[in-house]
Amino acid sequence: MKTRIIIGLIALAAWAHAQTIRPTHWIQDDLRYFQLRGEYWELSPLQRPHTLQNLCAVGLPAKAEWGGNGFRSCCADNPADAIFGWFEFDQGLQHAHNTLTHFTQYLGAGATRGNHFQAFTSFLVDNQLDADSSYIGKRQNGLAAFTDQAYLLYATDRFSFKFGRDYLIWGPGQDAALLISSASRPLDHLYLSWQNRLVSYSFFTASLDRTQIDASLKSVYEYRYLSGHRLEWRVAERFRLGISETVLYGGPGAGLDLALMNPVIFFTGEEHNGPQTTNVMASLDLMVMPLKRLTCYGSFLVDDIQLENQNEDDRGEPAELGVLTGVNVADPFSCSGFDIFAEYTLITNRTYNGQGAAWEKYLHRGVPIGHFLGNDFDRVLAGLKWRHSTRLKAQLTVDRRRRGEGRINKPFDTPWRNLPPGQSYSEPFPTGVVESSTRLNAVVHWRPLNWGYAEFRAGYYRIHQVENELNRDQNGWEFQLWLVLEWFGRRFIDRNDYSEAL
Repeated sequence: MKTRIIIGLIALAAWAHAQTIRPTHWIQDDLRYFQLRGEYWELSPLQRPHTLQNLCAVGLPAKAEWGGNGFRSCCADNPADAIFGWFEFDQGLQHAHNTLTHFTQYLGAGATRGNHFQAFTSFLVDNQLDADSSYIGKRQNGLAAFTDQAYLLYATDRFSFKFGRDYLIWGPGQDAALLISSASRPLDHLYLSWQNRLVSYSFFTASLDRTQIDASLKSVYEYRYLSGHRLEWRVAERFRLGISETVLYGGPGAGLDLALMNPVIFFTGEEHNGPQTTNVMASLDLMVMPLKRLTCYGSFLVDDIQLENQNEDDRGEPAELGVLTGVNVADPFSCSGFDIFAEYTLITNRTYNGQGAAWEKYLHRGVPIGHFLGNDFDRVLAGLKWRHSTRLKAQLTVDRRRRGEGRINKPFDTPWRNLPPGQSYSEPFPTGVVESSTRLNAVVHWRPLNWGYAEFRAGYYRIHQVENELNRDQNGWEFQLWLVLEWFGRRFIDRNDYSEAL
């Protein structure tokens, strides 16, 4: 049995009026809490990120009793320009048969111009990032780093334009999504969106990490790109439906394809008309409150489904798809502040894998763009949440997983092509030796001050056939304590100070 203890200290400052909210920030929990009670559905629960300006416009900071001069300043209707910056420090201690220190820094700075224009950038330094097997950057003296967010944003009530690096999430889920999730590294992309009271449309085109074909051919790379568009309809006051499509393409020396950068083109049609091979996926998402305080949501992802019967792939290739469905009951049995939830996820083998070539795999810098568990798994997540106020929250979860041998980064195999004519192909789900695991987790969030909070996490895990190896089992405890300091740093500038100089 292994026991791991993590103690962390975080300090951060400066929220900009239009800054996008990180997927893991506690603000997201507060927004979800009120949406599950029928409020703030004008902000889509199916796509993120939202900006602080969006939250202020609907009055969430006052409703959630965030407090603090920083949030009030951000939400003030003040057209002044500003320069802002923030700093985050995270230092931890881990113990698992050995001891190591964990040091993380976030450095950020930016500027706003009136209520519509913003420039922002943040930088992450982490001495344990290079221990992640998916990390592909350089390592120097035990440190690894990357730019977390860096974008120019112009936003009005109906239109937004963003260029740079930022998070993007399309789809529902407690801690994951099928098409584009928070697990993905932030995308370097051009983003456009338009919305009115009932309909929203968004489009992006992004460049992903390139891969080297052969180490001996240092100048020959496989370039990779991702485009996507999404139409979302507010069917009723508390019923949202979204349809999305993405296309991943590239190849040796490949450049941007204007056809696949068209915001209103049908990617599947372009794929079938060639000649370039692509990996096209589509998803259907919904969230609805059929009854007061009962929320149902789901997502259906299609990578490849064989509908015809023209060749051996049509007759033998299993469907590549994903399903996520969940339900949440708010304030059950008149217990105010409680939420009971359950969620089931299934993603079949070879989904996200890309049959055409290695550059079509649905990964960015070694990390899944979709669900963080990849493919060839199913998962049941259930739990209980309690919120006394924004200052005191708690959560208990049970996470049960089964994971087969399939992986996104594995070659796309075609065993059905080796069968004699007339013989059908089938495979179990999950495939091969199945890793099964159970995780029990508890979290307590306490915010005694406007500018700081503590979060304690405790968990127990039991894994059978770890990494799909027979007779290899593992179990253990994990404890984490995070101390977070949060304050606001912003300097307003009188336009007359520099207009006279110009």
